[in-house]
This record gives sequence, C-alpha cells and structure tokens, in this order.
Amino acid sequence: MSNQGLGQQVQQYVGTTGQLMGLQVPVTEPDSPNNLGKNLPANPGHQGITVGVTARVQGLDGFTLTHSAQELERLTAVGHALGLDARTIEDFLYISSRDKKQINAALLEQQMVNHATCILPRGYPYLFKNAQEFAAFSDLLVDEINAKGAGVAGTICVQGSSLRKPTAGDIDVAIILAPDDYAVLVRRYFTTSKKLCTKVGKKNGPVVVGLGAMNYVQLMVVCKDCEDNPEKYNTERNNFIYYMTSGILHSSRSVTGNLKAIIPILEKDYKKLSIDSISYVLEGSAFDLKPTMAVVHS
Repeated sequence: MSNQGLGQQVQQYVGTTGQLMGLQVPVTEPDSPNNLGKNLPANPGHQGITVGVTARVQGLDGFTLTHSAQELERLTAVGHALGLDARTIEDFLYISSRDKKQINAALLEQQMVNHATCILPRGYPYLFKNAQEFAAFSDLLVDEINAKGAGVAGTICVQGSSLRKPTAGDIDVAIILAPDDYAVLVRRYFTTSKKLCTKVGKKNGPVVVGLGAMNYVQLMVVCKDCEDNPEKYNTERNNFIYYMTSGILHSSRSVTGNLKAIIPILEKDYKKLSIDSISYVLEGSAFDLKPTMAVVHS
C-alpha cells in the first residue's frame, strides 16, 4: 500500500469511527481491541517478519513470544495495511514480547493503529498538547544536548510508548549513533573514567589496553577476546563487554557528558512530562527500536 493510499484512507475517518480497508476501526478507545485485519488474506511476505522476531526473542532473557501463528499473521497484515515498514512491524512484535510488559495481540494491533493513524499524521507524540508544544520541547532538548552532551553528533529521537498509546507514562529519548561514533564514547570511557587493563603478572602490574583510535569493528575484536579469555583482563572487562554488546550508554555514565542534568530542566518546563531516560544508542542495536519520531530544532 502506498503512503498516499494510506493518507487518503486516514482522511476518511469521520467522528469516532473510520473506514480502513472496509472495516470499522474505533479510534476513541485506543486500548480496546479492534477488527482491523481480521479478514485479511495470508501473505507469504509476512513470514520474514515472523521469522525475524522469533529469532530475536528465542533464548533471550526476559522475552517470550506469546502470539500465536494466526495472531502473528494478522498483526503483520495489519502493519502492512497501515503502511508500516517491515522493520517497524517486527519491532512492534519484539516490544510486545517483554516478559515484564507483555502486550497481547488485540492491544498491540490497536497501538499500531494509534501510531499510523494518529501519531504519524499529526507529527507529535502523546503527552504533548499540540505540535507547537512538541516543537518548543524539541528546541530545548536539542539545545541542552548540544550544551551538555558528549560532543558526538547523532540522530535525536523519541522512542517508546508515547508513540503507541495515549496512556503512556513517560517519554524516552535516544541519541542514535553510527558505530564509529559510538566507538568514540566507549574508547573515551575506558581510557579516562575507567581503564580496561590486561594482567601481565604481579611483577610488572596491569597494562592499560591501547584502545587508541580503534574503530567499532576493532573494538569488537577486543570485546570478543574479553569474552573468550576473561582471565587476561581486569574486572572492567565486564563493563566493556556490556557496552559493546548492548549498544547503550545511559545518561548516568560520565562518558555521556552531563545528559542526566537535562532531565530536570525538561521536567521543570514541561511539568506534565516524565522523562524516563536520555541515552546514547548504537545504530542497529537491541535498543535502536522503532517506532521513533525525530527531534529536530526548528
């Protein structure tokens, strides 16, 4: 389905109920089940999404894929009908599989509808009154990150439930970094704040690993060696492995600059908002999750 086709169908929404693919979709009860996609035919192209999310969740601590095969088919069909790309649909399914925050198929379907027919057309997340308020918030956030961040440019975006449901309790902010930019922060942390060292014997003492100007791929080689030969390194190897494999640097870490100081500033000016986190996130990592909404300075 083309984006234009989706836009035309969204415009057909009248009052509290709209038409999408000839089916009734309630839009005033965002967390209630709906029938979108109920009678959609099976599509072999959906299998790739199902295979992808199954592989991601399988054996992953804290995640369980509970949707039935029929529900997965329906959800992917709904996602495509709404004009969502394959990655976004897969990430919706992945997010719904968290053990601590399981989302059943009916509610997940509604959240996909919310995102595609409400959030995307209007251009701002839930918890904001209007586009102007989100624009002012974006200006302040970008200015504060430029002033207090780690000095590495990335794509600033909103993630999380505020892009999926009006009952969201907080805003998640991520700064998505290309691999080599992420590597800059990891190198900085383990050569200034903490030291990754090799053990060469009591006589000579530990030797700081020369991370120098290593790029992301080279750092991953060191990470693999830390995993395979833990006895060679000091205990900082555990943090090094975590940052390299998780792909996230939380604002509580000194290497992120003073990101944590931004949260109270934002919450002071926007008292109804709760900022859950501001983090540097590696592009393509487990924390680089769709849907997102870009935060840009006006």
